[in-house]
Amino acid sequence: MARSGTQRGASALILEPVSLSVYEWVLRNGGLRDTDDAAAELGLSMGELTLARDNLLELGLLVSSTDGGELLPADPAIAEMLARAPLEQEIRQRQQELARMHAQLRPLAPLFAEHSRAGGPTGGLGSVDEPPEVRRDWWMI
Repeated sequence: MARSGTQRGASALILEPVSLSVYEWVLRNGGLRDTDDAAAELGLSMGELTLARDNLLELGLLVSSTDGGELLPADPAIAEMLARAPLEQEIRQRQQELARMHAQLRPLAPLFAEHSRAGGPTGGLGSVDEPPEVRRDWWMI
């Protein structure tokens, strides 16, 4: 199954092209019970059909019938909502981390500016204002 990873390891499932064909077949036929018929009609191997079926199940685009003998098509809007929820939660957590970082570091900027104006040592940091100095310093890097 193809997944799109993020730095934290959360992943978003990707709808495989063959899965779309299988989903359309399931919609036309009202469900997926006989995988041999679906594979034959779509010109897929059983392995390809199985991968597509599993992809659709993971995406929530197929759900088991109440008797468990058939897979039924699910509303893509609901599947999307369910798939998006963990990603949106991660985004909210990351935004909170950014806000905390900002809250911790932003108050230091005025202190640094005040110290720099007072002529104190800035740990090797300085301001280069003249274009010839900028060009000269850039080539020294």
